[in-house]
Amino acid sequence: AVEATQLKLEDCKIYRIKAMTGAKGYQAREWGLSNPMATVDLHFVTRDDDMYIKFLKDGKLFAKSVMIEGRKICNGDKMLEYYLDKVSDSSRYFVLKIQVWRF
Repeated sequence: AVEATQLKLEDCKIYRIKAMTGAKGYQAREWGLSNPMATVDLHFVTRDDDMYIKFLKDGKLFAKSVMIEGRKICNGDKMLEYYLDKVSDSSRYFVLKIQVWRF
């Protein structure tokens, strides 16, 4: 399988958040936005029809998302919301399921 970085963003903030409870959804104002857990580089990587997001800190793997299955999204078998959650009080933030932590 061939991997390729499609997008790289620098200075992205990562926050450790609690599991969502209730119907109000995730709210960024509850995360302590002035105190991120880490500032990292985000890499959007494709592998054949699939994709994942990896976060590098000082050039080393900090965290990696679960594999986002492109064909299942295109076929309607899974929605993108299975992998990403919206934040109810902001359009700048999102919640991503993480598979690997290295901190």
